[in-house]
Amino acid sequence: MPILIKRPNGKETPLVNGEYLSAYYFFPKEMLDNLSQEFSVIPREPMKAVMQKESRELIESDLFLLLIIDGFSWLVWPFMGIKDKKEIYSGYEPAWKLSHNPDFWIKELIDREIIPDSVTLLKEHGNDSVGYMTDNEIEIIMEKVVPAVMEKYNMYEVIKTAKEYRCFEDFDYRHSSQKVDFHRKWYHSRSKVGTMLSLDSLVEDDEDGVIGDNNASFEDGVIGEDYYQRFKSRLSEKDMRILELRMLGFTYDEIAKELGYKNHSGVFKRMRAIKKEFLKYEQQL
Repeated sequence: MPILIKRPNGKETPLVNGEYLSAYYFFPKEMLDNLSQEFSVIPREPMKAVMQKESRELIESDLFLLLIIDGFSWLVWPFMGIKDKKEIYSGYEPAWKLSHNPDFWIKELIDREIIPDSVTLLKEHGNDSVGYMTDNEIEIIMEKVVPAVMEKYNMYEVIKTAKEYRCFEDFDYRHSSQKVDFHRKWYHSRSKVGTMLSLDSLVEDDEDGVIGDNNASFEDGVIGEDYYQRFKSRLSEKDMRILELRMLGFTYDEIAKELGYKNHSGVFKRMRAIKKEFLKYEQQL
C-alpha cells in the first residue's frame, strides 16, 4: 500500500519511492555518510521525512532510488557466495542484476519482521526517532536473509549457469584478471571451424617465403565475433580493410593489387603492425 501525501494543490497522491523509506532506515550510518552528505536532510523521524519539503523532494528523486538500489547491492553481495568483486562485472551479468534488485531483499526483511513496511512505519512509529543498525547487526541479518532469498528464487542456479556460459558483456570496461582470463579462454578455445583466423596464422614470419595462401592454418584458434569487432574499431580504415581481406583468405599479393600497393611487402608490414596492435589490445583487457 503506497504512502499518500497531500500536495500543494490539495490532491492526495502516492509518495514516489515511499515504499523504500523503511528500507532506507535499515542502512548503517557509515554507509550513508560515505555515499553522500545530501541524504543528511532526511530526518530520522519518518513523519518529518515525509512532511518536510526538502526531504520529501529528495525521497522522490532518482538519486534516492539509486541509493536504495546500490545500497542493497553493497549489503547483499558479500553473502551471495561469489568470490569475485562486484566491480569486475557489468550491468548485464546475472548476479550483478540480482544484487541490484532491492525488492527481493526488502520483501524478505519485511516478511521476517526485521523491518516494517513503510506504511506501518509511518502509522506506528512516525514520530519516533529511528536509530541506526550496527555493522555487526546487519551482517548477522544478511547472513541469513541473502541465502534464503537466493534459495527461494532459484538464484544459485542462475548464477551457476551464467558462470558456465560467460560472454563478453558480463564484464565491466575496467581491467580485471577475470576478464583477461575469459578473453584468453575464448580466444584459445573457439571452434576451429569459422571464418576468422587468429592473427598468428594471418601473419607469417618469413616475408620472402610462401605467404598467405587460401589454406592458412586454423591451428591457433579463431577470434570471437565480438572480440574481433572491438579490436577492429581501433584500426585505421586501410588497416581495417587489410585485416578484413586477410580474414577472407586473400593472399598478400591479392591484397596488394586490390588496395593499390606496389607489391606484397607493404601489406606484410601493415599486417605485422596490426598484430602488434592486437597484442597491445589483449594486454589492456
